[in-house]
Amino acid sequence: MANDEYILGHYANVAKQYGLSPQSTIEDQVIRDAETDFFKKAISKILEKTPHLHRPLRILDAGCGNGITIERLSKVFPRTEFVGLEFTPELHELCLQRHSKLENKKNITFIKGDLREPHSFQGQSFDIIYSQRAVINILGKQKQVQALRNIASHLTEDGHYLLSESFYETWSSLNHARAEFQMGEVPISKHNLFLTESRLKTLEKCGMTEYHHNLGRHFLSTHFYLTRVLHPQISKRGDRAIAPHFVKFFTEGLGPNIGTYSPLQFRWFEKN
Repeated sequence: MANDEYILGHYANVAKQYGLSPQSTIEDQVIRDAETDFFKKAISKILEKTPHLHRPLRILDAGCGNGITIERLSKVFPRTEFVGLEFTPELHELCLQRHSKLENKKNITFIKGDLREPHSFQGQSFDIIYSQRAVINILGKQKQVQALRNIASHLTEDGHYLLSESFYETWSSLNHARAEFQMGEVPISKHNLFLTESRLKTLEKCGMTEYHHNLGRHFLSTHFYLTRVLHPQISKRGDRAIAPHFVKFFTEGLGPNIGTYSPLQFRWFEKN
């Protein structure tokens, strides 16, 4: 309960500070845009693989925040049915505000619920479930495992789980790179518990197989190295004051997938 109170308090403040802004839950818009692009490309590939599906695709945003990702994806896939599941009351209220302004609102539903509780899924199953830095907001290893089990069990027979979540192993890789320059660790926020590869194996135990897509599991690796390692070495403004032209120039020159320096990974699992 103490962890729940902390999470609810944190995201109540986020809702108050950012409202319907895309900066809600993450200020770095390079990361948010990359996540949205990953989901767009993956959903497009899934649609190509399921031409026999004679009904709208059903997609759940597991931990949808203020609903910004659903709004963006629904414009690209207007015939798809979207459901947004959100735990924080204040963020859920923002989803309802967003819903009232959407043109395609008949295909979008926002519900309040908890990924750890099977009844929150309301007995529904989905062709695709995606999570965007949501599982790491569950501050308990066994509770994260339960959330992953619930996600797997609420997918259709050939369903897909797309995740943009942070992992301890690649967080360690980033900090090893910083240590070469005598820099301290990038701390893990108090409202996060990063996943581990061993914990992710829960999905395999639930009959899911990882799809090794060409969209780039470590797509943000170059971005994290530039912004958390290289840029602080040549800037006098500190880690968080990132020069966007600097980052854009080197990312385009080097390519986005260099190394394993991004705690945030894009993973894709298919249900067998």
